[in-house]
Amino acid sequence: KTFICFERDPKGIPISDLQVRVGNEAKPMGYIQLPQNLNKGGIGKDIFLCYTHAYHLGHDRHSVVDIVMIAPKAGEKCPSDYMLVNKNLNAGSFRDPLYLCVKKISDSAFDMRYKPVVLDRFPYYDLRDSSFPDMLPIFCYPQGADVVVGENPPLPKCTTFILTMVSGMKLYGICINFHEIMRKDTVERMKEIAKKSAQRRLSGGDGRSHAKAAESLEIEMSDEELED
Repeated sequence: KTFICFERDPKGIPISDLQVRVGNEAKPMGYIQLPQNLNKGGIGKDIFLCYTHAYHLGHDRHSVVDIVMIAPKAGEKCPSDYMLVNKNLNAGSFRDPLYLCVKKISDSAFDMRYKPVVLDRFPYYDLRDSSFPDMLPIFCYPQGADVVVGENPPLPKCTTFILTMVSGMKLYGICINFHEIMRKDTVERMKEIAKKSAQRRLSGGDGRSHAKAAESLEIEMSDEELED
């Protein structure tokens, strides 16, 4: 049996990407290969897991925050907010295909999605038998509020919706999405956050040695052979 273990450490060096090396394939440049063979005891090809920290890919500001394994023949699919590592972990064997899926988030202030909040409302008081719906901001911005960098922001768009209140009353709404130019002091503050985030990646998180940081992802192997 094979177990893939990872550590969540807010002060550690983030892992920015995972790749699977099959058989005699070359190790991806800039990646660290774990020594354990994922197909130990099997009849298929040798399978190795490779990973890289964010400081290896200076242009990549995304970090892996979760790993799942899927078996497509069992009807399992890669979750919508995960990325498929398109290498079969059972390559060369008669076992059903298995794949890794990783979830990534950005650590750049300009790439993050922000929680929407109500800044103003009218009327300022709740109507009788109809309180202001707390879920309205999330309903209007289900993916969160974003920041667009560049001279050509997306065009405004309008959507309509109907909310059914606890009392059974229906609330009809119109959502108009548009982008505004950010204040200069806000932009500078976000640049400073992004700069500090980049410095943490390049310095190796909390200053631990890279060798120590490599222990943040391990593969445990049992003495039992893989079963069909």
